[in-house]
Amino acid sequence: MYIENTLSTPPLAQVNTLNVVHDCNQVAWHFEFIGLGPQRIRGFDYFLVNSKGQIYEEYVEFNSLAWAEDTGFNVTPPTTGEYAPQTSGPARLFRR
Repeated sequence: MYIENTLSTPPLAQVNTLNVVHDCNQVAWHFEFIGLGPQRIRGFDYFLVNSKGQIYEEYVEFNSLAWAEDTGFNVTPPTTGEYAPQTSGPARLFRR
């Protein structure tokens, strides 16, 4: 279901490259998606490259919850556990 939903999302209007760092065997790409919705969506893609110049491994990290909301997914925060809203106790500070 996840793959079907991901493949049916609207195309990206624009992808901005913020930075690229590389050597002969690896590439780190810092990017930003533009035009999906109101939230800023930034991420990193890390590629490993073999001696033929082919990518053989990839790792991606980006603000996937913002992307999901901007593309129409229903994102529901947890109601229990560590990340659920606290109803009492000390205030928690989160960095942005």
